[in-house]
Amino acid sequence: MSGPEVVNFGCRLNIAEGEAIRAAAAGEDNLVIFNSCAVTAEAERQVRQAIRRLKRQRPEARIVVTGCAAETSGSTFAAMAEVDAVVGNEAKRELRSYLPFVSSEVETRPSPPIGTNGLGLAPAISGADHARAFVEVQNGCDHDCTFCVTTIARGASRSIPAGAIIDAIKARVDAGQQEVILTGDDVDLTRLPLFLHHDRDGHAYTNDNLVVSRHPDTGIHDWGIYRSMFRSCNEKMFDMTCTSHRARINAIAAQEKGQNLEVAIVLGGPILDKVASLTGVPADTDDFEVLGSFYGHPARLVKCETIDVLVPANAEIVLECELMASEGLTHDEGPYGEFSGMYGGGIKHNYRAVVKAMTYRKGGIFQHATIGGAHPWYTDNMLQLPAVEADIFGALKFAGINVKEVRCPLGGLSNIAYAKIKPNGGGDAKQALGIMLTCSKLALPKIAMVFDEDIDIWDDNAVQLAMAFRYMPHLDTVVLHGNTMTVDPMIGSDVAPGTASKIGFDCTIPMGPQFTRSSFDRSSVFVLPDPPADVVMLSEDDLTAAMADLIREKPRAWKEILEHFNGQPYRTIYRAFSNLRPQLGRCDDAPWYRYTFSDGDFAVAEPQTLTHNYDPRHRP
Repeated sequence: MSGPEVVNFGCRLNIAEGEAIRAAAAGEDNLVIFNSCAVTAEAERQVRQAIRRLKRQRPEARIVVTGCAAETSGSTFAAMAEVDAVVGNEAKRELRSYLPFVSSEVETRPSPPIGTNGLGLAPAISGADHARAFVEVQNGCDHDCTFCVTTIARGASRSIPAGAIIDAIKARVDAGQQEVILTGDDVDLTRLPLFLHHDRDGHAYTNDNLVVSRHPDTGIHDWGIYRSMFRSCNEKMFDMTCTSHRARINAIAAQEKGQNLEVAIVLGGPILDKVASLTGVPADTDDFEVLGSFYGHPARLVKCETIDVLVPANAEIVLECELMASEGLTHDEGPYGEFSGMYGGGIKHNYRAVVKAMTYRKGGIFQHATIGGAHPWYTDNMLQLPAVEADIFGALKFAGINVKEVRCPLGGLSNIAYAKIKPNGGGDAKQALGIMLTCSKLALPKIAMVFDEDIDIWDDNAVQLAMAFRYMPHLDTVVLHGNTMTVDPMIGSDVAPGTASKIGFDCTIPMGPQFTRSSFDRSSVFVLPDPPADVVMLSEDDLTAAMADLIREKPRAWKEILEHFNGQPYRTIYRAFSNLRPQLGRCDDAPWYRYTFSDGDFAVAEPQTLTHNYDPRHRP
């Protein structure tokens, strides 16, 4: 692993100090630091138990014990075979405390005298582990009660300067710590600006939901975008129609265990978070690892207050929910205007979600996306289309296809996809179509097209030209049967899953010997550049002789002749060429068919049998 792992026990001050410990020991790999608690004998026992368990799981790990129990019972921990070092409370935030040492025995690094000169450090503050930050304002105690070990473990009372506390709090707010936390009866979803999107919607929806859940067995986090319908003041209903939705898979796994599923709804935050959720990853990969690859550093996450789920630290609003999977699929939602611009009937059998907590910034932004309908649309597809394009591009590249670009045109709403490739063999285009129709999320697209690299797939005219002249229906059509998007109105209710049809169009130039590739080249306008300034004008006779010499060097295309004599009067060039034309013929060098000299006759004998595609307009 990269960097130290800190395991905190006990009070919230320990949680805050854990962040300072992690920062102090940064760069020390394979190091596990137990920040212990000494409030009871049971607390110390739990620390020892956790140490032994970790050593069995990771025998190579270096284990350091610090915190209050290290201060009060340091010899006990030093005697444990699993422990490499014991660090006192006052030394827990210093790097030297965690550096490896050379010794055959456990090193005990006690604190300097506690509580005499103040802390001399910035206040400890949590941030990485919870949505809510814990800020140290005071340490130690002056009362020396007989039932309490605080004075022994932490020394005399001393306070952090107010200015340092204010600076620490401001840093946490800037880093995304939530400022308002509502739980229990205080949860009221009507605080959110819920409204009707389309006139036939079943109820108010939040639709820009980043839904975070964990598989009950693997603990892998899933990020997905699922609309959620307002049900009551603290209840939501989700649209998780597709059996490929990982949140639905997680819920089913919890249901089979007779458990509910913890789910967080993230409203607002950077658009990259949403894009990461739409990017396909293996089932054993946390979706937030994709986000880390976008930013170039580990994703900044915090733990929810009431559930064991990690959410983005810069979220505006977080709804912490319990998906009542144990109740089964008994509740309905919908209808709703889908991204296709048509209505979906909603899900008649779904899980209910109870909101346990709502956390948000003061003045948090309620982020919203318009979905489908006659109002300004395509906003949802600005998220979905790049994700589908990325899925297809990655799958083609992984399969060895030399893919250049992938486009899902807006009008096709993810159900149409184009790919530009450079075929390395005659079967590449057909293989690419099969991959495009089967590789992406949500069983998209339904229609796939593949083009050569000379076609600009962002230019509809170029796409249509390739379809018109590089596609032959009986040779270049691929038809598959399989799933497609569930909101497609062409899928009848009586059709069994897996029986929808998909089609692919090979719009690349064929590679068979019966085809001349140059016949598919697009003609282009030829424009002569400005002539050179030092052109010497030639007479017709001199130009004729010079042109003959040029063609005798090697066969020349008419374009080459014009470029060579650029600046000569155009009429003179034509006259010179006409003087040579009776002696000239064309080489069989497609696509240029250059002019060359010959002593023989260039007349071509008419073939005995003229073969051509029959056209009824051509009459004898």
